[in-house]
Formats: sequence, structure tokens, C-alpha cells
Amino acid sequence: HGGAASPWDPHFSRGRTHVSLLTHLQRRFNYDSYLDIGCGHGENFARARQAFAAGRSVCADPLGVGATHQMTSDAFFAREPPGARFDLVLVGGSQRRAAQALRDVESALGRLAPGGAVV
Repeated sequence: HGGAASPWDPHFSRGRTHVSLLTHLQRRFNYDSYLDIGCGHGENFARARQAFAAGRSVCADPLGVGATHQMTSDAFFAREPPGARFDLVLVGGSQRRAAQALRDVESALGRLAPGGAVV
């Protein structure tokens, strides 16, 4: 363990943002690909994708200014080739869209690379 914080350390999240968590996971597990469902204005997506500079980083958001794919998550998953896989998937959801967030998690799990994670 070497004293480094792990994603399962209960003290890891103190004072951290989801961008720092995604960056930490990318470095710890050497993830190559990142999918952000619902990146909004794109500031956090742009910061998080820096950690994936050598790999593939994608955002699907119908209204997202910073989205690489301006479409709904359902449309994105329908258009992605069946064999496309992601190491790390961030599902942004709200309580108003709980059913959609659940559908996004289920779709993300179907596209998850071995050893990958959905956040």
C-alpha cells in the first residue's frame, strides 16, 4: 500500500472533487479511456480528460458545450460500435432523472473494459 490513498480509503474524498477522483483512478489503474455522460459546460470534462491525453476521452451530452458528442446518452450508446469499451465511465445524474441515470449505469456496465469502473 505504501501509504498512498486508495479509492477505497474513507479519508480519500476529504477536500477533493470528482475530477481529482477520476484523475486518481486513472493514475492508480493506468486507465486509457474515459466516458463522461452529461458533461454540461465541459470545464470538469476538459480537466479530467487531461489525464487521458494518450488515450480516448469522450463526453455525450445533448446540451453540453464541451461535449465531443452532442447527443443523448441513449443515442450515444446506440451509435457506438458494440465492441467499444471504456476503462472509466462517469455517469452524471440528478434526482430528477434517476431512471435515466440508472439506464446510463446499465449501459455503461455493458461497455466497461475488464478491470474498469463506473463512477
